[in-house]
Amino acid sequence: AIKEGDYETAKEIGKRFENSELIQSQMVTIAIKEKDYKTAKEIGKRFEDYAPIQSQMVTIAIKEGDYETAKEIGKRFENSEPIQFQMITIAIEEGDYETIIKIGKRFRNNTIIQRKIELLGINVEENENEVQSENSNQLLNRIRTQIYYEKIEKNILEELKNSKEIEEYKKIIVLLAVCEKSKKVNKAKELLKEYKGYIETCTKEQKKKINKILERIKSKKINIFDMGYYDMILCWEQDEELEQEYERQKEEEKESKKKLSENIIKEKKDTETKRVKKTTSEEKEEKSTETSDKTIKGEEKEEKSTETSNKTIKREEFLESIKVEKKQNPNIKEKKIRTEKKGPTIKEKRENIRKFIDEQRRIAYVRAQSQDVNIQSKAIKDWDGLENLLYKVLDENQNEEFIERLYNKVVKLRSRTGMEH
Repeated sequence: AIKEGDYETAKEIGKRFENSELIQSQMVTIAIKEKDYKTAKEIGKRFEDYAPIQSQMVTIAIKEGDYETAKEIGKRFENSEPIQFQMITIAIEEGDYETIIKIGKRFRNNTIIQRKIELLGINVEENENEVQSENSNQLLNRIRTQIYYEKIEKNILEELKNSKEIEEYKKIIVLLAVCEKSKKVNKAKELLKEYKGYIETCTKEQKKKINKILERIKSKKINIFDMGYYDMILCWEQDEELEQEYERQKEEEKESKKKLSENIIKEKKDTETKRVKKTTSEEKEEKSTETSDKTIKGEEKEEKSTETSNKTIKREEFLESIKVEKKQNPNIKEKKIRTEKKGPTIKEKRENIRKFIDEQRRIAYVRAQSQDVNIQSKAIKDWDGLENLLYKVLDENQNEEFIERLYNKVVKLRSRTGMEH
């Protein structure tokens, strides 16, 4: 409609899309063509954060000779190349070469701005350029190293945004790289909105790369961070000093984990040693008690035997004194006591089981001292299992069926050829 000069049709569309930045920018274009600056400025007030429309406001201000208003807009959009190009136009009118040089230094990669400055015969000092470039590379290299070692600083996004040394396109790419590595999807969207005005001025190829990165950040699929892709765009490298520092920290963390692991193993060994000593002490005490009980029972038995013997002697003396002869019934046959070979008693079986457990515990304890982590881990597991079994035997001490079943298993284990115990 604008190309055909049909402004009324264009305005009708503008009324239906009052919140569209792009269409309202076209309404400003029509207003400027019609010299209806009042309508254009009203639109400009509604879109104060949209760089393309604000650039049009600068155009109107320049036409009206209102450089102060134009420069105020320029201060708010220091990163917008089109608006800063307009600031050069104003600076030329005012003979402000210092401002021209400052803008030229900040937009060294913008061919339009640099061409404008060259036509004016103004040279940007090369040594200043080298310092700026060096500082830019140092920051980029530091960020690459942080991303590589996953040690991104919390305030790095703000530092990047405030940097005057990195050109805008590279700055956006680095900001997106940090967001992608940190998985900050919302932050990436916010940044693109913030730099929307500048992105509008980017080439198709630059926009394509920005969109490709954004799509990868927004994707729910698990993507590997493509450092090579960023390397091609940014030409950054590893910061050698920072890399050495991170490697040193890495070694310290590794050593710290190793010491912690050794302390845990040592603590485990000390605990097991105490358990062994405690168990051995309890067994000795138990055996001592059994021996003591046997002695007491033996004394009681001996005492009873003595009493029985004395009674027998008196009885025999009495019978002898009265000369009573014993008569034996011929029909009663003398009973024969048959002695049959019996198996181990329940008590002996219990002792056999406990002896077997003790043997296995000693073997497990020795293996727990091994430097081989796998052998050590299995030995500790075996030890715990034997401890549980020992307590189970103590709990089921009077359960003959359980003792019998467990005893038979022990016998089978011992009878297996080649078994260690």
